[in-house]
Amino acid sequence: MRQKRIVLISILALFLGACVKQEYTEKTSTKVWVDLYARYLDLDKLYKIEATFLRGDTLPIARSFRPDAKILFGQRDLRARQLSKDLIRYQLDYSGPYQVKETFSVKDETLQFADFELTFPQIDSFSILNGQMSKTDGGEILLASPVALKNHEELIILITDATQQSESFYIEGPFEADRIAIAPSTIASLQEGAAKLYMVRKNKGARIIKDQSLNYQVEYYSKTQDLDITP
Repeated sequence: MRQKRIVLISILALFLGACVKQEYTEKTSTKVWVDLYARYLDLDKLYKIEATFLRGDTLPIARSFRPDAKILFGQRDLRARQLSKDLIRYQLDYSGPYQVKETFSVKDETLQFADFELTFPQIDSFSILNGQMSKTDGGEILLASPVALKNHEELIILITDATQQSESFYIEGPFEADRIAIAPSTIASLQEGAAKLYMVRKNKGARIIKDQSLNYQVEYYSKTQDLDITP
């Protein structure tokens, strides 16, 4: 009987210790991770902004929290949404003209990222050589001005046929060119005939200050171009 009581007391002590440790982690840990996602659709002139704030001793056990301040993108408020018991995400959707740069702001004195400037990597106008791509010879995308991708950037080219089957082609920076060649193998599985093409330019990185980290990803979606896929 005495042995059972010792075992029960030990289990209770471990449970209480875990609770105290979890409470300490959530309330007093200074380690913070911020995930920031921003997207611009050139066709619809639409922005989407999402931000998540995590605090904890390590990332696997970090918990979502609400900063004690407004979350702003430019002069617009991001609204908190409780997506699940353990996940709070701040979101903003709005329409507006393209802005090269915009500021993400969190006026919480405990956070290091009071003002963080994001750059939206634009895709200038482009055309498709002769308006078609061949399964035999491939094709070319002609850019109105040269694209210059940096180390942390990438360009994704997506082509969709009339059956809604898609193929994609990735280019990672550093890269600079005023035309992009599309190999026949890229469109080999697509149906011949009418198709559509658009590009996505991504810019991602991180900013670390002391024990706080902001990871960001910015995407620019181009307008869609029509083309024909030939034999």
